[in-house]
Amino acid sequence: MKRGLGSAVGIFLALTGSPAHAQSAWPERAVRFIVPSSPGGGTDLYARQLAQALSESLKQQFIVDNRPGASGNIGAEAAAKSAPDGYTFLVTANPAIAVNPSLYKTRTWRTTRSATSRRLRAASSRRW
Repeated sequence: MKRGLGSAVGIFLALTGSPAHAQSAWPERAVRFIVPSSPGGGTDLYARQLAQALSESLKQQFIVDNRPGASGNIGAEAAAKSAPDGYTFLVTANPAIAVNPSLYKTRTWRTTRSATSRRLRAASSRRW
């Protein structure tokens, strides 16, 4: 009997404990999409459509920042070196993240380290 009552009290306290405090809604400020390709390409058009849809639904500004050059390494490096605050995203085709590490031996960023420690995010414009 004591065991059942103790369990019931424990469950009651767990369910009625201090209420969780809500965090502020994301995004609180402008969000930047870094696109490591030229304006007008497929990845750029995808990023612009995504930014427009998110701006309309979340009522916050989403900026597309084109950083072409070095087969996408310039834009990927900019995203990897950005603050890990969740307001900078890398929108890229696969080569900048998947192929370039095997082609370029000297880079200032590493895909695996940047993806985990700097929270590098990528959205592929290719749909399977």
